[in-house]
Amino acid sequence: RRVLFRSLMERQSKSNNIILFNLPEKNNHKDLENIKNILSDLNENILNFTFSRLEKIISTTPDKPCLVKIHFTNQSDVFTILHIQKKLKSLTKWSNIRFSSDRTIN
Repeated sequence: RRVLFRSLMERQSKSNNIILFNLPEKNNHKDLENIKNILSDLNENILNFTFSRLEKIISTTPDKPCLVKIHFTNQSDVFTILHIQKKLKSLTKWSNIRFSSDRTIN
C-alpha cells in the first residue's frame, strides 16, 4: 500500500513538469530566452514556469545537450504543449526540439 501511495504521489508531483529535448546548451539566461521563444512560436503565452538542466548521463553521443525539466504552475499547460508540439517540426529553428511528459526518476 505504501509503495502504491508513494508512486501516486510521485506521479502527481511530476504532472506539472515537461521534459524538453535538444535545446542547445549556452547559459541559463539563454535557456530562459529560448524556452520563452519556443513557447511563443507555439502561440502559447505561458509566463509562469521554472526550469533546470538535468545532469548528463553517459551517452554514445557526448555532444548531445542535457535535457531541460520545465515546471509549470498549471497542469493544463503541459497537456497543451504536448498536444501542439508537432508545430515545431515546421519551424526551421526549432525542428529538432521536442517535449515529453516527465518520466524522470526523482
